Amino acid sequence: MSRMIDRSGKRYGSLTAVEYVYSDNNGRACWQCVCDCGNEIVVSSPNLQTGNTKSCGCLSLIKDRTGDRYGRLVAMRYTHTGERGNACWECKCDCGNISIVSSGSLQDTQSCGCLQREAASRIGKEYCVKKGENMGVANPNFRHGLYCDKLSSDEREEIRKRDNYTCQDCNKHQDEIGRKLDVHHIDGDDENSDPSNLITLCHGCHNDRTWDMNQIRNGRTKTGDER
Repeated sequence: MSRMIDRSGKRYGSLTAVEYVYSDNNGRACWQCVCDCGNEIVVSSPNLQTGNTKSCGCLSLIKDRTGDRYGRLVAMRYTHTGERGNACWECKCDCGNISIVSSGSLQDTQSCGCLQREAASRIGKEYCVKKGENMGVANPNFRHGLYCDKLSSDEREEIRKRDNYTCQDCNKHQDEIGRKLDVHHIDGDDENSDPSNLITLCHGCHNDRTWDMNQIRNGRTKTGDER
């Protein structure tokens, strides 16, 4: 009789083997496993090893996005189902960072946040050139290799906390979205960082508000055909 392989703590898809429980009538070792969704299930070693069983059954109800690409993100594995019923996926960004993103946000979330930071840095650099301000480390808004606005990460976090980490337009919670929420200047003036002029928004709603503001600045009014 071959020696039983200890699978304790090893992952098999969305399952983690916890402990050996018994051997079935065919002599196959069976393991108590916990699924990423929280359910527990007993699975035989062959089914774990071959990948015949990858979850407690919850994955059969969830679209498998493993390997799918969304902008710079590649879905690696399902992690859990959020409070609002959205499947959440561990995604790896092309820059190397790991993010947890809900399936409902994958189409709108194109990176771990690096894409937005690069865009903000580019805009900040163009603004410096236009204004004739100092470039690089001589500019007070140049931090960590990027041109930033005058809000620090701590100040942004305070606004998110004030707004209960919830988008103030669509009411989605940060945990459901799977990434940090944006902090938006209500009047569009980045110089006006008074807390009363700041609001927490998800990336999609932030884009909508920016689009609306640009239309107003350009003297246009929004119609249903323009979006």
